[in-house]
Amino acid sequence: MPLWGGRTVHAVERIRDASEADVRVLDHLTQLGCDPGVPREVTHYVYLRKQNDAGIVADILERDGWRTAVEPCDDTSFVVLATRVAALSTSIVKETRRMLEALAAEYGGIYDGWEAKTG
Repeated sequence: MPLWGGRTVHAVERIRDASEADVRVLDHLTQLGCDPGVPREVTHYVYLRKQNDAGIVADILERDGWRTAVEPCDDTSFVVLATRVAALSTSIVKETRRMLEALAAEYGGIYDGWEAKTG
């Protein structure tokens, strides 16, 4: 592992294909000893330029059972943190990505992926 400022750091692998990245995250969860099929807290990230649009997206997701928060970013955008407890599978992750990408695009934003609790 490379050293940065005298500390050991882990390199981050960049993957251009979002579907491939999702499959790798599922594989990584399994390698960590987690069963993706066991429901766990999963948080998704949707970035929007306007606070009003972020609020609308958060409201839409809340009506669908998501827990949401809107936070300002360092630049002039806002992030919607959308969280729910769910089991994970390739098909569920693919469908969730499709839905959140479409919702983000409808309001001029982008979907930036997800993370899952491992413990």
